[in-house]
Amino acid sequence: MQKLINGLVLLKQKIMKKTLIIFAAVIMMAGLTTRSIAQVTENINAGAKILTALSIAENLPMHFGTMGVLAGTGGTCLVTTAGVRSATSGVTLSALTPLFSLATCTVTGEPLYTYSITLPSSITITHTNTVNTMVIGTLLAKSTSGTESHTATGTLIAGAGTESFTIGGTLTVSAAQLAGVYAGAFDVTVAYN
Repeated sequence: MQKLINGLVLLKQKIMKKTLIIFAAVIMMAGLTTRSIAQVTENINAGAKILTALSIAENLPMHFGTMGVLAGTGGTCLVTTAGVRSATSGVTLSALTPLFSLATCTVTGEPLYTYSITLPSSITITHTNTVNTMVIGTLLAKSTSGTESHTATGTLIAGAGTESFTIGGTLTVSAAQLAGVYAGAFDVTVAYN
Protein backbone atom coordinates (compact mmCIF):
# COMPACT_ATOMS: atom_id res chain seq x y z
CA MET A 1 0.00 0.00 0.00
CA GLN A 2 2.97 2.21 0.68
CA LYS A 3 3.97 1.75 -2.92
CA LEU A 4 0.53 2.83 -4.01
CA ILE A 5 0.67 5.92 -1.78
CA ASN A 6 4.17 6.74 -3.00
CA GLY A 7 2.95 6.30 -6.59
CA LEU A 8 -0.04 8.56 -5.98
CA VAL A 9 2.17 11.21 -4.35
CA LEU A 10 4.55 11.00 -7.31
CA LEU A 11 1.63 11.27 -9.75
CA LYS A 12 0.25 14.24 -7.78
CA GLN A 13 3.66 15.92 -7.93
CA LYS A 14 3.92 15.37 -11.70
CA ILE A 15 0.41 16.76 -12.17
CA MET A 16 1.26 19.77 -9.98
CA LYS A 17 4.49 20.32 -11.91
CA LYS A 18 2.63 20.15 -15.25
CA THR A 19 -0.07 22.45 -13.88
CA LEU A 20 2.57 24.99 -12.78
CA ILE A 21 4.24 24.83 -16.21
CA ILE A 22 0.89 25.32 -17.96
CA PHE A 23 -0.02 28.14 -15.54
CA ALA A 24 3.35 29.84 -16.13
CA ALA A 25 2.90 29.48 -19.90
CA VAL A 26 -0.59 31.04 -19.71
CA ILE A 27 0.75 34.00 -17.67
CA MET A 28 3.60 34.51 -20.13
CA MET A 29 1.16 34.41 -23.06
CA ALA A 30 -1.09 36.92 -21.31
CA GLY A 31 1.92 39.20 -20.75
CA LEU A 32 2.91 39.01 -24.41
CA THR A 33 -0.64 39.64 -25.50
CA THR A 34 -0.84 42.75 -23.27
CA ARG A 35 2.34 44.11 -24.82
CA SER A 36 1.01 43.49 -28.31
CA ILE A 37 -2.17 45.42 -27.54
CA ALA A 38 -0.24 48.32 -25.91
CA GLN A 39 1.84 49.01 -29.05
CA VAL A 40 0.53 50.09 -32.43
CA THR A 41 2.20 51.58 -35.52
CA GLU A 42 0.70 54.14 -37.92
CA ASN A 43 2.18 55.28 -41.23
CA ILE A 44 2.17 59.13 -41.20
CA ASN A 45 2.52 61.21 -44.37
CA ALA A 46 5.16 63.96 -44.64
CA GLY A 47 5.87 66.56 -47.32
CA ALA A 48 6.86 70.09 -48.22
CA LYS A 49 6.19 72.70 -50.89
CA ILE A 50 8.87 74.88 -52.42
CA LEU A 51 7.50 78.13 -53.81
CA THR A 52 8.49 79.43 -57.22
CA ALA A 53 11.39 81.85 -56.70
CA LEU A 54 10.34 85.48 -56.87
CA SER A 55 11.86 87.65 -59.55
CA ILE A 56 11.52 91.35 -60.24
CA ALA A 57 12.09 93.17 -63.51
CA GLU A 58 12.28 96.91 -64.15
CA ASN A 59 9.90 97.89 -66.96
CA LEU A 60 10.47 101.66 -66.73
CA PRO A 61 13.00 103.66 -64.68
CA MET A 62 12.12 106.41 -62.23
CA HIS A 63 12.85 109.69 -64.00
CA PHE A 64 11.60 113.09 -62.89
CA GLY A 65 12.03 114.58 -66.37
CA THR A 66 13.30 118.02 -67.24
CA MET A 67 12.71 121.00 -64.97
CA GLY A 68 14.05 124.40 -64.01
CA VAL A 69 14.66 125.96 -60.60
CA LEU A 70 14.79 129.59 -59.47
CA ALA A 71 18.13 130.93 -58.35
CA GLY A 72 16.81 132.03 -54.96
CA THR A 73 14.08 129.44 -54.29
CA GLY A 74 14.30 125.66 -54.29
CA GLY A 75 11.38 123.27 -54.36
CA THR A 76 10.30 119.74 -55.14
CA CYS A 77 9.18 117.64 -58.05
CA LEU A 78 6.69 114.92 -57.16
CA VAL A 79 5.87 111.85 -59.26
CA THR A 80 2.95 109.87 -57.80
CA THR A 81 2.42 106.12 -58.09
CA ALA A 82 -0.47 106.98 -60.43
CA GLY A 83 1.96 108.71 -62.83
CA VAL A 84 1.10 112.33 -62.08
CA ARG A 85 3.99 114.85 -61.96
CA SER A 86 3.79 118.17 -60.10
CA ALA A 87 6.15 120.81 -58.71
CA THR A 88 6.29 123.10 -55.69
CA SER A 89 7.90 126.47 -54.86
CA GLY A 90 10.76 127.46 -57.18
CA VAL A 91 10.65 124.36 -59.41
CA THR A 92 9.10 124.69 -62.88
CA LEU A 93 8.27 121.61 -64.96
CA SER A 94 9.33 121.40 -68.60
CA ALA A 95 8.00 119.36 -71.51
CA LEU A 96 11.51 119.02 -72.98
CA THR A 97 13.26 115.67 -73.15
CA PRO A 98 14.06 113.61 -71.28
CA LEU A 99 10.43 113.27 -70.26
CA PHE A 100 9.43 111.97 -66.83
CA SER A 101 8.65 108.29 -66.38
CA LEU A 102 6.99 106.42 -63.59
CA ALA A 103 9.11 103.57 -62.20
CA THR A 104 7.26 100.37 -63.11
CA CYS A 105 8.27 96.82 -62.18
CA THR A 106 6.86 93.33 -62.70
CA VAL A 107 7.04 90.64 -60.03
CA THR A 108 6.86 86.96 -61.00
CA GLY A 109 6.33 84.09 -58.55
CA GLU A 110 3.82 81.59 -57.17
CA PRO A 111 0.26 82.39 -58.38
CA LEU A 112 -2.16 83.73 -55.73
CA TYR A 113 0.56 84.31 -53.10
CA THR A 114 1.06 87.72 -51.52
CA TYR A 115 4.35 89.56 -51.45
CA SER A 116 5.77 92.68 -49.83
CA ILE A 117 7.73 95.50 -51.46
CA THR A 118 10.59 97.11 -49.55
CA LEU A 119 11.93 100.48 -50.68
CA PRO A 120 14.93 102.46 -49.41
CA SER A 121 14.24 105.47 -47.22
CA SER A 122 15.82 107.78 -49.83
CA ILE A 123 17.82 107.77 -53.05
CA THR A 124 20.71 110.06 -53.90
CA ILE A 125 21.21 110.99 -57.53
CA THR A 126 24.52 112.54 -58.59
CA HIS A 127 25.44 115.10 -61.27
CA THR A 128 27.81 113.93 -64.00
CA ASN A 129 30.49 116.07 -62.28
CA THR A 130 30.23 113.52 -59.37
CA VAL A 131 30.04 116.33 -56.81
CA ASN A 132 26.54 117.80 -56.84
CA THR A 133 23.62 115.66 -55.67
CA MET A 134 19.86 115.69 -55.15
CA VAL A 135 17.78 113.43 -52.90
CA ILE A 136 14.60 111.55 -53.73
CA GLY A 137 12.52 110.88 -50.63
CA THR A 138 8.97 109.98 -49.61
CA LEU A 139 9.17 106.84 -51.74
CA LEU A 140 5.89 105.00 -52.19
CA ALA A 141 4.96 101.84 -54.08
CA LYS A 142 1.58 100.64 -55.28
CA SER A 143 0.86 97.20 -56.67
CA THR A 144 -2.06 96.59 -59.02
CA SER A 145 -3.91 94.74 -56.22
CA GLY A 146 -2.70 96.74 -53.21
CA THR A 147 -2.70 100.18 -51.69
CA GLU A 148 -0.05 102.87 -51.86
CA SER A 149 2.56 102.63 -49.09
CA HIS A 150 6.28 102.78 -48.36
CA THR A 151 5.94 99.07 -47.47
CA ALA A 152 3.32 98.03 -50.02
CA THR A 153 2.01 94.52 -50.68
CA GLY A 154 0.54 92.75 -53.67
CA THR A 155 -0.94 89.42 -54.79
CA LEU A 156 0.38 87.49 -57.76
CA ILE A 157 -2.41 86.74 -60.23
CA ALA A 158 -3.73 83.23 -60.89
CA GLY A 159 -2.21 81.38 -63.81
CA ALA A 160 0.73 83.62 -64.75
CA GLY A 161 1.86 84.43 -61.19
CA THR A 162 2.77 88.02 -62.11
CA GLU A 163 1.80 91.50 -61.01
CA SER A 164 3.06 95.01 -61.70
CA PHE A 165 3.74 97.82 -59.28
CA THR A 166 4.76 101.44 -59.57
CA ILE A 167 7.09 103.60 -57.48
CA GLY A 168 6.72 107.31 -56.90
CA GLY A 169 8.68 109.81 -54.88
CA THR A 170 9.62 113.41 -54.23
CA LEU A 171 12.80 114.98 -55.65
CA THR A 172 14.17 117.85 -53.58
CA VAL A 173 15.78 120.55 -55.74
CA SER A 174 17.94 123.22 -54.07
CA ALA A 175 17.84 126.85 -55.09
CA ALA A 176 20.30 127.41 -57.97
CA GLN A 177 20.82 123.63 -58.31
CA LEU A 178 23.64 123.03 -60.79
CA ALA A 179 22.23 122.44 -64.30
CA GLY A 180 22.97 119.12 -65.94
CA VAL A 181 22.10 115.43 -65.84
CA TYR A 182 21.74 113.60 -62.51
CA ALA A 183 21.58 109.81 -62.18
CA GLY A 184 21.59 107.08 -59.56
CA ALA A 185 20.18 103.68 -58.77
CA PHE A 186 18.37 102.05 -55.87
CA ASP A 187 17.39 98.61 -54.68
CA VAL A 188 13.80 97.36 -54.45
CA THR A 189 13.18 94.08 -52.60
CA VAL A 190 10.17 91.81 -52.94
CA ALA A 191 9.53 88.88 -50.59
CA TYR A 192 6.70 86.41 -49.98
CA ASN A 193 4.53 87.28 -46.99
